[in-house]
Amino acid sequence: MPLYNASGVLPNGATIGGSLIARTVDIQTFVTSSMWIMPTGAVAVAVQLVGGGAGGGSGRRGAAGGVRCGGGGGAGGSGAFKIFPASVLTSSVSVTVGAGGAGGAAVTADNTDGANGATGTGSSFGSFLRSGNANAGAGGTATAGAGGASGVGTSTGATGGSASASGGSGGSGNPGVLPGASGGAGGGITSGDTASNGGNGGGNAANSSGSGGTVDSTAPTSATASAAGSGLPGGGGGGGAASKTTAAQAGANGVVYGGGGGGGGASLNSSNSGAGGTGGDGICVVTTYF
Repeated sequence: MPLYNASGVLPNGATIGGSLIARTVDIQTFVTSSMWIMPTGAVAVAVQLVGGGAGGGSGRRGAAGGVRCGGGGGAGGSGAFKIFPASVLTSSVSVTVGAGGAGGAAVTADNTDGANGATGTGSSFGSFLRSGNANAGAGGTATAGAGGASGVGTSTGATGGSASASGGSGGSGNPGVLPGASGGAGGGITSGDTASNGGNGGGNAANSSGSGGTVDSTAPTSATASAAGSGLPGGGGGGGAASKTTAAQAGANGVVYGGGGGGGGASLNSSNSGAGGTGGDGICVVTTYF
């Protein structure tokens, strides 16, 4: 019998040098929706979920002399954790891994508000445990660009950064420890026609976050993604800067797991506003004890 099976799991009956190996823990990681099968001899099962992060909203495109707000940052994906006696679970459980929401599209028509991002969908472990949806960043208007609100969970996702109501710099995203961090808001343009920078994304457990964009200069960045399969939260994307001379910057994407996308910057008529960044996908980690 091989030491590990095709899924990287130590099977019952594995041996080294003819001696039986006692299996004490089994860890299965899901980054796409699938089915969990309870291993033989399970005593307790711990489940960790992170939902998908939400997309950021795009910025407003409008005329000189009026306030044009950047798009709000997307909320981070909510987290959920619970330890179950194996006896209360079914022998197979459907696992749903939440997807990150898309960012709002850049505005291509004059005097038009930005588009909302898309919701980040929650993750679930059958009917036994779930994390709620992460709410998207709102499109920028002449008065606001609200950050996405957090979803439900044993640890709620971080609320997205909100745009300045006066067209100033975008608000920063909020950090995440178990859930995903949120995106920063896009920069706006004031009634005095001053373009503003984007807000920084929220940091994850390793304090990695995306940086906000600088007007007509440095583009916003995404955080460093958490290690593959780790289940650690993702950092939020930086918000895009506004521009009154060219197309505004798009918000940066949130990263795995569950980081919210940054909001896009506002623009002057005749140039496109910045699109919102996409949220990072979620994860499910199931640890079985024997």
